Formats: sequence, structure tokens, C-alpha cells
Amino acid sequence: MADFAHEDIIEHSLAIMKLEPTKSNPEGLHAASNAICAYIADLALKDGVEVTFEHFESNGIPSFIAYTTPERPENAIIYTGHGDVVDDKPEQLKPGVVGDKLYGRGANDMIPNVLVGGKLLVKKGPKMPKDRGFILQVGFDEEVGGANGVGHQVAKQGVRGSFAIAAECGRATDAHEIANAAKGAALPTISLPSDPMPGGAIREGSAVITSISTDNNAHNKVPNASEISVLLSNEPGQATARFGNFLVTLDPNTTITYTEDERGVLATVVFTGASAHGSRPWLGDNAAERAHAFAEQLATQYTLVPGPATRTVEYIRTLREQYPAATVETPDTTVVVTSVNVDEKTAEIKLDTRSAPGDANLASSACFTDFLQTIDPTVSVSYLHFVRPVYTDPGHPLLELLQKAAEKVEKVPSKLVQRFGTSDAPYFAEEGIAVCEYGIPGEGAHGDNEHTPLEKLAQYYDVMSKFLDYIIEFDGKVPRR
Repeated sequence: MADFAHEDIIEHSLAIMKLEPTKSNPEGLHAASNAICAYIADLALKDGVEVTFEHFESNGIPSFIAYTTPERPENAIIYTGHGDVVDDKPEQLKPGVVGDKLYGRGANDMIPNVLVGGKLLVKKGPKMPKDRGFILQVGFDEEVGGANGVGHQVAKQGVRGSFAIAAECGRATDAHEIANAAKGAALPTISLPSDPMPGGAIREGSAVITSISTDNNAHNKVPNASEISVLLSNEPGQATARFGNFLVTLDPNTTITYTEDERGVLATVVFTGASAHGSRPWLGDNAAERAHAFAEQLATQYTLVPGPATRTVEYIRTLREQYPAATVETPDTTVVVTSVNVDEKTAEIKLDTRSAPGDANLASSACFTDFLQTIDPTVSVSYLHFVRPVYTDPGHPLLELLQKAAEKVEKVPSKLVQRFGTSDAPYFAEEGIAVCEYGIPGEGAHGDNEHTPLEKLAQYYDVMSKFLDYIIEFDGKVPRR
């Protein structure tokens, strides 16, 4: 890394990632906000640049904007990003540089992207035309919907611009593309009535699913672990052998433990998968889906005693008739089961849904609630997040200029694409502000191997720098390509 042009970005990215700025660590969110602002302030001091910061807070979530003019510019290019990372196990949050890649939670999604914006602000902000400023915008809750960060700024604090670039992850390292369209996103929790668990001894040939749990504290991440407990009849010498043989045939990548009580034999099965971003489930191995498939097959081997767990399994089966699990990349709507939790007090399902334009079930949160209640009218539905799809006209002059800059630096054509609904872009689209997604290429966002190649980081900085140079050169009179 000795000859890397942006060692300062890597150094500060590592420091900020170590703060673990997650939903479950509010102190980390505030510490990350302070650290990002300090990085910008230090750069500005060295370059003799005056930077104005506006800080906001909503429901305990910090956010800020920064610019190099005395007053907030009204016709600005907004470079928007987030300084929070998805909740995960401590070992997945560890940052580091290995060879020519930056690893760790936030390495691609998206701590370096934010610091690139800070550097661009200091280096290019003072040179921007008077009628076309530059605003760096940073929220700290994008991973849980963004309503209290960027959403709060746009809806409640009047932050506006002429064009916004969501510096979001989503580009593979070999992709040369800009997303002028994005799927909508809905993160509902479906609560089923908390019926009592079946009681009494288990009859021979019967089974009771007593609990289902998912090890996933993030609403937009493919879960990598799920667990089902099944109570079997205590057939002497047969219960565990029969159950174990059936399970190994169905899914050998499991662990089973057995305990006995007066009702029968309790088998606890743990399914292990692989994490991925909830918008791209085909990149992971959904442990909750594997547990569901097991529960479905269990009904072919045993008579399942009705209860909240069987009701939950039936609900997911019906949902899948309309929205099959996505195993390959698709422009269609995807519905990911990110969590299933059933016990004596709770029966709930959490979904990560990315809606394609034109899907009538997802035209609004009310429409989606209506659809979810057609499966079972007794469920209640709440939303962590709901936004509609995004679309910006390919002929927008600033979008064309960004394409020109990308092609100049990357030396290959830059395609316009639809992405998966992974940014705060919808908050701008709702206000009629043209917006696109364009961030640093990388791999493994929300997965165990999240990383960004240092070369791609440097190239991205050069593209964004060239884009702003074009605007400075043309003094706000932006030509078409």
C-alpha cells in the first residue's frame, strides 16, 4: 500500500470501521460521525479551505451535510452516503488490508466512499460554479432504511439539490455501470397470532415444531444461521435414528442435538448458510430458507401437530407461490425471508423485499399489507422501511456528464442499469430530484468476505474528480455528451 494515492482514506476507513457504527451501537454511530467530520476538517485546514457543517439528529440518529460556501447551496450536486454498517457478529466487523484489498464490514458498504466524498468536497468544492455548489451528505441509518438520516434531511430539513449521486455499493469489480434506476424496498415484519403451543405427550408418528429462530439482527441481510426444535414421540431406540436419517438425506450440512423429557424427544437442528446483502440473495445461502424447506419436508414424514410454527410454515409456503425464492440475479421483485422467530410468545416473519417497477402489490405499503393479509387475514404488518422504485431519465445532462467522466477514466463504455434498491436515493426521487447510484466497485457486501480493491477506490476518486472538473470547466453550462 506504500504507493497508493489515497492512503489517508484507507487509514481513516480502518479507524472508523473499528468503531463498529451499527444500529445496535449508537455510540459507534456518533463516534463515526465525529471521525468523518474530523477527517474533512483536517483536510480543509491543510488546504486552507473553509468548510461549513450542518449537524442533525432524529430519534437519536446523527447525520450531517458539509459544503464550502457561506450559505447552503441550493442548486448543488449532492454526494450522499452513509457512515453506518450492517449489524453482524464481531468477527465479521474486523477491518484490515490484505494485499491490494480493504476488508471488513463497511469496506465496500461504504466507509471509503464517504471519505472519498469528503476529499472531493475539500479539493473541488471551492472551485465549483457559484450557481452549482457541492454538498457532502452523510446519514447513519441507511442500513435500517435511512428515515432518520438522509430521509430526515430531505423531508424535514429542506436539503435539496439539482442532482444527487448515491455513492452506494452494488457494482461488481468488473462492472462499468451507473444505476439510473433502482428497485423499491420494503422491510416488513409480519406478526402472526400468538396461539398457544400444543401440549401433552407426542403420539407415535407425530411431531411438534416447538420453536424456530434465526440468528440475524439485520433486516436486510441474508441470514447465515437458523434453528428449529422439533418434539418427537419417544419411540424406544427409534425416534432419533429415524429423524437423523431423514435429516441427513435432506440436508447433510446441519448439526443435531437431542434431549428427552416427559413429552418425548426434543431434536434441535441448526442450519448454517452464508450471509449476503438482502437485495442480492443469490450471492448467499439463506439459512432461514433451508430451515423452512426442512419444515416442509418434515410434514411428509410425520404428522405435524398444528400450532404457531406450522402456521408460520404454511404462511411462507403460500407467499412463495407468488414470489419464489430468487436464486439468480433478476430484474423482477425479490422477497427474502430474513428472519423467522416462533416460540411460546412470538410468531413473526421478517422480509426484505426489493420491488420491480409495475408490481401492483408493492405500489404502496398499504397495497403490500393488503397482499400479505390475503395470505392470512389475522396477521398484522409493520414496516421498518418502505420506498418506491427510482428512475432518472437517461438523457439528464448531469447523468450524461457522469457517464462521460466514467468512460474517460475507465476507458470502456459505461452502461445505465437498474440496481437492487440499496441506497437512500428514493428520498430524492420522492421530491423530484434526479438521482443515480454510483459507488466504488467491490464484492461481498453484508457477507463474510466484504472487500474493496484499492485500485478501484483510486479509479472511482478519479471518475468523480473528472465529473466535477467538467462542471467547473463549463461553469455550470453543462453540455450533453
